[in-house]
Amino acid sequence: MDDPLCQLFVYGTLIPGAERWPFLEPFVTSVEPDSTRGLLFATPYGYPAARFDGTATIDARIQGLVLALDPDTIDECLAITDRLEGTVAGVYHRLVVDTDGGQTAWSYQYGFGIEQLEPIPSGSWAQYLDLDPDHEAAQNEAQVPASSATTGAKSSYSSAPTTM
Repeated sequence: MDDPLCQLFVYGTLIPGAERWPFLEPFVTSVEPDSTRGLLFATPYGYPAARFDGTATIDARIQGLVLALDPDTIDECLAITDRLEGTVAGVYHRLVVDTDGGQTAWSYQYGFGIEQLEPIPSGSWAQYLDLDPDHEAAQNEAQVPASSATTGAKSSYSSAPTTM
């Protein structure tokens, strides 16, 4: 049997210090900054939306982290993150991405249209939150679906430099 893919590329609410990190933290064995091709958007619900580029036609990068996950608990970890990311409802889809650092990892791509979403040119959710002081207030005023509620907590993650 092949070894399961035991890495997860995260860029938003699953990064250390963000509101969903406590669900993921028990499964993580190491954390490394990385990036991958794609576009990042802000949703009106207080979380980011990624669209990855598996065709190498987009020069933009999504800044994030590659988390090494414990192989003994990978199935449990992915079941939890699938529920958190709303994969059953189609909010996000789990897929495989190749990072600029040469890693292959699972990640979550937004499952709905991006036409009405706000682009994040830096590709960094953490930088977006730090640079936009009105974001937290707007997030708290937005109507957030119960299954996607966030705390409005800011991340302590500092992103890697943009490689555009």
